[in-house]
Amino acid sequence: MAKPPKIVGEHKKEFRVIPPPPQDMIVHPVDVSKGTFELYLTKTSKDKILEHCNAFADQKLEVMGFLIGDVLRWKNRFFSLVKDVVSTDLKATNISVRFAKEGFEPLFEELDGLNYDYLIVGWYHSHPGLGCFMSKKDIETQKRTFNKPYHMALVVDPLKTEMKAYKLKDEGYVEKKFAVYLETG
Repeated sequence: MAKPPKIVGEHKKEFRVIPPPPQDMIVHPVDVSKGTFELYLTKTSKDKILEHCNAFADQKLEVMGFLIGDVLRWKNRFFSLVKDVVSTDLKATNISVRFAKEGFEPLFEELDGLNYDYLIVGWYHSHPGLGCFMSKKDIETQKRTFNKPYHMALVVDPLKTEMKAYKLKDEGYVEKKFAVYLETG
């Protein structure tokens, strides 16, 4: 049986007031003049997601993992900042994916090894060759597991080189624009 993650203390996390990454650090989208974003990914986390998705693209196997970061507030709006991603062994086909039972212990160990206070701000998964959308099963997963207002689903089609972010809305979902930025230090 998998060892559960260490819980060293529970507290209600206050949302820190911090401005989003500055426009001169954003590498995607190129034109950032059209508003603000609810989701920011470090370039490193985006690259890790793409590497994971591409590793199984030729086999047309889906992959998944958690988006790790923080929820911040600036000028009375909230946004999620993804610092890293984590995944583990998976049970996958070309149309479904889930964590393998034997993967939970290494997943929990990886989460325990993070050296900063984090939130799981969402999840990513791939649809190799099928395009980016939220399937009925994806929507069920989002409603059941990632149902906080800040939770996002990032869907990647590594074969069509697409990546899109989604949030729940009513009984369905809406696409959300996101930004990728170069982290400093």
